[in-house]
Amino acid sequence: MEQTPIETEKLSRTSEGTQSIRRAIQVLHAVAAHKDMRLTQISNEVGLHVATTRRILVSLVDMGFLQTSGNHSTYSLGPMVLHLGQVARDQNVIIEPFRSRLEEIAKRSGDTVLLSVRSQNDAVCVLRVEGAFPIRTMIIDVGSIRPLGAGAGSLALLAWLPDQQVERIITLHASAYPKLSIQAEQVRNLVKQSRKLGYALNDGLMLKGISGLGIPISDTAGNIVAAISITAISSRMKEPRARELVAMVRQVCKDIPFWTLLNQEQLNFKYRHSN
Repeated sequence: MEQTPIETEKLSRTSEGTQSIRRAIQVLHAVAAHKDMRLTQISNEVGLHVATTRRILVSLVDMGFLQTSGNHSTYSLGPMVLHLGQVARDQNVIIEPFRSRLEEIAKRSGDTVLLSVRSQNDAVCVLRVEGAFPIRTMIIDVGSIRPLGAGAGSLALLAWLPDQQVERIITLHASAYPKLSIQAEQVRNLVKQSRKLGYALNDGLMLKGISGLGIPISDTAGNIVAAISITAISSRMKEPRARELVAMVRQVCKDIPFWTLLNQEQLNFKYRHSN
């Protein structure tokens, strides 16, 4: 059945509105990942015309999601983002079920334990618990954003995506990885290694002497949406302790409602059926 002119116009407006929202979110992501960005930098980052980018920036500043420097030459996150972040922490359905579990893992292991969630092509740290081991590895803060693949938790969020999606994300971040002391080809190799191991392992590649392992978490629909990672000095992340830590994390988190820490068999099944 052919659409009427009115229906066609409504669909066009809906499409334009969705596109505007997507562009605004892209701009927010760009500014969040790079502190104090100039207009031209943001425009290049998101691939939009300078004039279009300026209009989006003006709207986001008006609503408090962004703020400008004293001379209006650079942009950074605004107070509304902080407000929403606090509300999200208070209401987050992922953080609270895992908080006591991460505390237990940190207590048993003595190491730093992180919970990360996927946000499009990036990983966001939403919870960190410090263990009692005297040498701390505080290399990432709550709220930090990293490209998928850079870091153990971030790698766990990437490794079991379909091959085409993995390659698209790695290619997208190819220029960002070196800033974190890792290369795109290394991320590709880490993805292959993770699929063999059944967990993500970054053995001192990004920061010499610091290693991490990550375990993916799926929701009730089977989508990998979060990851638990443990970071420690590299001497504490060798086999067989790494396998023991993975087993401990899965044991501590085995009964969390609505969330599943995937094991080797489940990950193998997911990978076969995602390609």
